[in-house]
Amino acid sequence: MKLTVFTPTYNRFDEIKGLYETIISNVKEMNKDNSVEWLIVDDGSKEDITPVIKSFKKIIGLEIILIKKEFGGKHTAFNLGIEKSTGDYFVCIDDDDRLSENAVNKIFDSAKKYLDGTKGAVVGRVINPEGQIQGKNVFTDTLISNTIEIRDKYNFWGEPEVYDNRILKQYRFDVFEGERFLTEAYLFDEMSIKYPFVYTNEVYMIKKFLKGGLTDNQLKIRIESPRGTEAYYYKRKNLCKGFFPKLKATINRQRFAVYSKDMPKRSIDFYEVIAKPISALFILKDKK
Repeated sequence: MKLTVFTPTYNRFDEIKGLYETIISNVKEMNKDNSVEWLIVDDGSKEDITPVIKSFKKIIGLEIILIKKEFGGKHTAFNLGIEKSTGDYFVCIDDDDRLSENAVNKIFDSAKKYLDGTKGAVVGRVINPEGQIQGKNVFTDTLISNTIEIRDKYNFWGEPEVYDNRILKQYRFDVFEGERFLTEAYLFDEMSIKYPFVYTNEVYMIKKFLKGGLTDNQLKIRIESPRGTEAYYYKRKNLCKGFFPKLKATINRQRFAVYSKDMPKRSIDFYEVIAKPISALFILKDKK
């Protein structure tokens, strides 16, 4: 069986070297019946990443593939990764993250156990560089759910998601002209409702947050990509259940819609009316 480890990168050559070391360590301990395809998509870095990738030593069981593209944002790199991947399973590991010890063997074991064509992904846990598990412990064994419920009902942080690539290849991120950001939930909310995800307590990844990254600049990035952000919250409103999750999605839809002149018109309903004064307060706060 083959696992595609997909890494989108942009101007983080030193960070990707650290990720390489943990991939190598995992592959060396991997079951010989399995293999790993490390698919790196360079999203228009200012300097040439090729010499860095060529410096990585080749070992049995690991294939390293570099694809370059013009800068378009992580979601466009993700689309290319889905298209070019050849693994049975697919996991996204960002360039500033690291695989935890024995993560690849755990991923293969879990994927073979749970991904039978009816489940979209198996989801692991994240630890920080100090070894502490991130997010709440909401179950003792496994939980079958979706990315909407896991946030609204359980407030649970599960990552990374190891996808059944047969199912993942049915999906792509929409691309909004001139915009460079679209949250990954835009695609996986819809996918996980049709093909539920299996949430486990297995630790797959070490995560750290670097200054200047997507997480660090969420508000600014979303304001600069208003059509995609508005489309995400509109979709989320229609997918989620319950009064408060729908209201929250509507508030955020209105909050970011004001930053685009060609936003599609949405029908007025109960949530749109209730959300109006609240979203106006957020818009004032954002502009300050």
